[in-house]
Amino acid sequence: MNLVKRFAVFLLILFTLLVSACGQKQPEIVERDPQITPQPTPYPENFTVYHAPYLADGLVDMVADLPIFKIVREEEDADIRLEFSSDTADINWVYALTAPFYYIGSGVTSVDLEAFWLGRDFHQFPVEQIFMDGNTSAVFEKLWGEPDPKRVQVVSRNVLLTKTAEQGNAFAILPFEEIAPAWQVLEVDGSSPIRKEFDPDNYSLTVPFSFTGDTGTL
Repeated sequence: MNLVKRFAVFLLILFTLLVSACGQKQPEIVERDPQITPQPTPYPENFTVYHAPYLADGLVDMVADLPIFKIVREEEDADIRLEFSSDTADINWVYALTAPFYYIGSGVTSVDLEAFWLGRDFHQFPVEQIFMDGNTSAVFEKLWGEPDPKRVQVVSRNVLLTKTAEQGNAFAILPFEEIAPAWQVLEVDGSSPIRKEFDPDNYSLTVPFSFTGDTGTL
């Protein structure tokens, strides 16, 4: 085969290869949507809350930590109020009857405790006085009525234990979250908030609080 024929054959083979390559299906490039990061669902509304001044600090802190609430200092700036309620309860807050840790004795009944608070005559109550701070006194005044000032003593929270111990024959009532090792928690009607089987719904020192105002969307 002469040189011209060889060159012609070479061109024919090259042309055949090019046609074959062009006929092959090219891979498709699939464009992917950019990944969308899910966004948290926003709360539908934030409520401004004014709380009654006698609420326990622990209760106020709990409400303030909820993202749908904002605590305000002035009542006129609030959408809703949080206060004591004798009818319904949005929040139940537990208080405790206590004595200094060295106290030796049993608890009391809720009937006797309320009677002692009101100053009624009877001679079976184990102590002469009950101490508490001003906020706790205001709460139980709403629950039971005005206390006997000779039996119920209001003192600052920071001296509550000292004053109770100094009196020597006294109990104290305080929010359960403020219990410290120096306190002994006493039973009321055989129930104590430090017991495993404690039921706050059947405990006479569980106090109901409710939101009032524009609460339709709560």
